[in-house]
Amino acid sequence: NKHRGTVPTREQIASSRENLKNSVDNLQSKIDKARAENEKGLAGLKLKLIQLMEQGDQVVKSPWSSWQFGANYFSDNWGSAYKGRGDKPSYGGIFNRSDDIFQRYIHTISTHYSSLITGNDSTQASSNLNGGNPLHFGTTDLQLVEEPIVEVEVSADVKPRQPKKMEPLTVNVNHD
Repeated sequence: NKHRGTVPTREQIASSRENLKNSVDNLQSKIDKARAENEKGLAGLKLKLIQLMEQGDQVVKSPWSSWQFGANYFSDNWGSAYKGRGDKPSYGGIFNRSDDIFQRYIHTISTHYSSLITGNDSTQASSNLNGGNPLHFGTTDLQLVEEPIVEVEVSADVKPRQPKKMEPLTVNVNHD
């Protein structure tokens, strides 16, 4: 080998040092560029993750009492329909509305309310037909505040309009 015993000169050392510095600077600029592109991509991915988490099905929050690590694992795969915990109403079907307008519109504190037909059908929406409990409407228990019945006075007022009197139109036709 002819290069075996040669010692590099100062110029060669300076040149190789300059080449090494340039390649390190070039590599550093490429790393900075890749890091900036990754930050842009991560910003978009973070936004997508936040949107997915806000949809609700991905996050199941445990109650405050399970602060211990791993306690109260939650799964949203029930494997069957929701059974409930005794919160079902006694009748959860479709309520029938009476065809009689007096059944539907006479107020419970009216003097005529007692003359309505009564019944005990829990499917009826009217309180006089479903057992007479005015504090229960459908599946909702109510606390009614009775308002007074207001009489509405209806009066018609007719103001006839007087037409404007105009001069009769005269047309002159010349036949020449």
